Amino acid sequence: MKKIVKGNDFTLRIPVSRMFNGVAEPFPLPGCTDIVVNVVSSYRRISLPFSIDVSDDHIINARVEGDAIPRGTYALEVKGKFLGNDWRSNEYEQFSIVDNNASGDTAFTPQEGEDSVLMNTALIILAPDVALGGLIKDAESAIAKVDEKLADVDSTVGEALRKADAATEQATTAAANANTQADRAKAVAEEGMRLNQSVQTAENMRIQAEKDRGLAEEGRSTAESKRQVAESGRNDAEVSRVSAESMRKTDESTRIRQEAERKTSEEERIANEVARVRAEETRAASEQQRVSDEQARNDAEAERIKAAKENKAATDQAVKDCQQAVADAKVSVRFDHASKSLIIRTGKE
Repeated sequence: MKKIVKGNDFTLRIPVSRMFNGVAEPFPLPGCTDIVVNVVSSYRRISLPFSIDVSDDHIINARVEGDAIPRGTYALEVKGKFLGNDWRSNEYEQFSIVDNNASGDTAFTPQEGEDSVLMNTALIILAPDVALGGLIKDAESAIAKVDEKLADVDSTVGEALRKADAATEQATTAAANANTQADRAKAVAEEGMRLNQSVQTAENMRIQAEKDRGLAEEGRSTAESKRQVAESGRNDAEVSRVSAESMRKTDESTRIRQEAERKTSEEERIANEVARVRAEETRAASEQQRVSDEQARNDAEAERIKAAKENKAATDQAVKDCQQAVADAKVSVRFDHASKSLIIRTGKE
């Protein structure tokens, strides 16, 4: 039994044979009608689409879609009609659908339309009245018996000359038997001709089916051409997609680089802003210190001016006192501010 992993699409190649004289011989299918191919499990019966092989007309190619058949064990059921009589195949388990590769024993090469699995021969059971070979054999046997009877008649002719009465009676009996066998042989021959006509009809049907198959093959070729055109379009679209993806990757790389440059510039701007804020804080602190120093300088300058005024007032007072004293002593005294010196002149001068 073949074990196939679930999900694989494949074709079942089913040879169909019949037993004749204990020997299996290929059973031509184009002369049959109402052919049905089923796979049967314990719970369901699934019908498969099929076609008859072109080179071997006793082989059925049945297509199996991997997603249409659940996990389980399956037997093949092939049935149809031949010359208006139903026939069917023996039904026994031939393959199973399993979950994973470890459980399977049938490997596929992923090439579309070429994955196939050869099944065991489906032996068919025919109704007795369509066994054409048996009818022909019976006809030959009847003809042989007629020949034997005729030989017996020939052998008794001499005896009939000596024994006229006995020979006449035996000849009459032999003739009657020969006529009976001849009638039977004629009936068998007519039946054979009828069956030959049925075979010819089946052959005509086979020829028509072959023509239909040829038309179907032309349709398949047309569909294959369309598929190839569509595949070409898909390849072109894939090339365009790959090109667009390459451009997108290039644009994305450019965007990432520009984003990195923007982040670097932003970091530099932030660093410069921090440095500016720190410099501004330092400048503000320096300005505050300058204002404080300027205020201290102004205070010192005010103190100096005040001290200068007080010194000048004291000096002026001293000068006045001195001048008064000089005046009393007839001495002139003058303070020269430019040279910051005291000029004393006596009255004698």
